[in-house]
Amino acid sequence: MSSNSSSFATAINCMDGRAQDPVKLLMQKIVQEKEGSEIVYVDMITEPGADKFTSCVSEKEEEELENKLGISIGHHGSRYVAVAGHDKCAGNPVSKGEHEADIKVGVKKTITIIQKILKKHEELLNAKITVMGIWVEETSPNTWNASLVLEEKIIF
Repeated sequence: MSSNSSSFATAINCMDGRAQDPVKLLMQKIVQEKEGSEIVYVDMITEPGADKFTSCVSEKEEEELENKLGISIGHHGSRYVAVAGHDKCAGNPVSKGEHEADIKVGVKKTITIIQKILKKHEELLNAKITVMGIWVEETSPNTWNASLVLEEKIIF
């Protein structure tokens, strides 16, 4: 595990660049407020329409996501993971309500994947991981802001 373990978080986010910074900034703010620690790096696992992707992953995609999350959690020490969706998404062009539903299902499925990772790695047995759902929307022209939709803790 990295010696910088407290400085990493992970976001399963859309490949759309408009969603990257708002998600990172919100994750940094949440961790700072809750723990008083600083997140410097956010590992981005990107897919078009990431919220939809996580809500209905195939078996093969789930294995790939487990591998990517395993690197971030196991090697970078990430203890915060987000599933994000955003306004005006070309990869998942649905209403805000549908995005929020996808985010909530995606969070649940991501928790299941993380539990598999924790079971496979003895050194992670006492890990406490927070999984959150994040919504990003354009609040004014070219201004994108993120908000928390859901937060769940995994204590394994």
